[in-house]
Amino acid sequence: MVYRRTVRCRYCYKTGHNQRGCPEMKSEAAKNPTGWAARKVASYNTNAAEGGSARSCSYCRDSGHNRKTCNKLIVDFSADMKKCAEFRKSLLQNMMKTGFGVGALVESRYYRENSLQFVSKIDWMNITHLGSHSVYLEDDYSSYDIKMEKFNIITNTYEDYYYKIASGISPELVQSQVPDEWFSGRSPYLNEKYGIK
Repeated sequence: MVYRRTVRCRYCYKTGHNQRGCPEMKSEAAKNPTGWAARKVASYNTNAAEGGSARSCSYCRDSGHNRKTCNKLIVDFSADMKKCAEFRKSLLQNMMKTGFGVGALVESRYYRENSLQFVSKIDWMNITHLGSHSVYLEDDYSSYDIKMEKFNIITNTYEDYYYKIASGISPELVQSQVPDEWFSGRSPYLNEKYGIK
């Protein structure tokens, strides 16, 4: 059960409104323009006017709107989603060429020793053009997540990378693992970056 507190006015002690919106206090202020109620109503009006003009968007820092209605945020978010979708299309083509997906065997180099792991999971929705932890590897002893960028999927070489695909899976199997909404560019990572729920 959720408890919902009833608002009670500190001026007239009735429920349903607070002191700032009290109709009795406002009528008392109109009757006696030099009294306490009039001064209190005037201070509420002054504070509201100053607070309203001083507000600014937490994203673009311009005044006159908030983050929820910020056009710059909407444009930037849409542009990042488009870049993410384009990146994902290109990445999928390279993943299909190299056979990189869940079930692929990966050779890793750690202090000049090679070991084998397999890709146990890919967090598809967190793969973005900005990077993320999204690949999970397992071997006989451990399971861990690593960044997608650690794999040089395009050239499949060891030059600057510690991971190399030792035995890939079929392109059809790679494509079947991709969620339908992946090409939309949506990502929890981007939602968090822009504060979108």
